[in-house]
Amino acid sequence: MEFLKDQAEIERISEDILTEQQLIIDYDRRRNENREALGCFRRGEAGKGKREWFFAGGLFLKLPNETAKHLLEEDQKKLNADINRLRDSIKTRVTELEKKDRGNTTRLKGFELTGVTQDELSKIARHDSAQRGVCELK
Repeated sequence: MEFLKDQAEIERISEDILTEQQLIIDYDRRRNENREALGCFRRGEAGKGKREWFFAGGLFLKLPNETAKHLLEEDQKKLNADINRLRDSIKTRVTELEKKDRGNTTRLKGFELTGVTQDELSKIARHDSAQRGVCELK
């Protein structure tokens, strides 16, 4: 009986992982569409008139250019945050699945690594340039 409960739990975690992966794909598709639209604003292709057609929530709306651009940028930020949250969740669930399935996570060492954020990268660059300045003075 315990075996069936464990298998059901493994199946549930696996389904959650697959669902989250599909959500990431859907969000990424929408993020790319937003990026294309923002590119049109940057290149001046969308700024011919004072208002642009905007599709939101199943409705077409004619919005001022700045409002449409602002909505796209906000949606882009939200999508990035959601995608990052889902990726973190998948990592956690994969670790949980590994523990349920094999009883340990030795194979997954280093799986929790994260990339360097833009803020961290700028701090590194500032520190590096400050170090070079000190070395040149000596």
